[in-house]
Amino acid sequence: MALGTAAADKRIQLLAAAQRVIARRGLAAATTREIASEAGVAEGTIYRYFEDKVDLCLAVVGNRLPEMLRRLPDEAGRRSPRVVLTDFVTDALDAWTEVIPFLSGVTADPELVKRFRERKQDDAEARSAFRGLAEYIETEQKSGRIGKDADPRLLARILFGGAFHHAYMSIVVGADGLELRGKRFVEMLVDATLRAAGSTNGRKP
Repeated sequence: MALGTAAADKRIQLLAAAQRVIARRGLAAATTREIASEAGVAEGTIYRYFEDKVDLCLAVVGNRLPEMLRRLPDEAGRRSPRVVLTDFVTDALDAWTEVIPFLSGVTADPELVKRFRERKQDDAEARSAFRGLAEYIETEQKSGRIGKDADPRLLARILFGGAFHHAYMSIVVGADGLELRGKRFVEMLVDATLRAAGSTNGRKP
């Protein structure tokens, strides 16, 4: 059942508050009372939208990236693939930087891992959303704007995995400790991926 506008806004408000609190305190130390206070609502409000703290935290992890990926197929043919993928990787770096601390908390707890997997199995929309990048690349391959020498699913993983690794290392060693960073890293990753895709029959990607 779809949420009304006011309810959807409140849910987004709670997710944002949970993200800020967990970023400061860590997953284990964050409490529903502190999250509610951060959101400016009564603690009981959380339970109108989420089963418990775990459900709320898993929603934070599960919602950030799928929404971004879901929009990608609509970009096919509108702008050059290089521009679209550069924007995507830039956004993905920000998303991974936000999500990795949550994933670290989830993967450290076997029960949370189990619940996260169950949640994904039951959420067909979230599962399909992760195909958005590969679908975009495949569409552009068919149009001749991206080369066809590599499987679109592999190209998607190069981009997505590259962004994940860069964001993870930025957190672990600090951005200043990385050989490549910022716009230069993004452009090099996108250009390398497009070269791996092969020739576009003389057309600029």
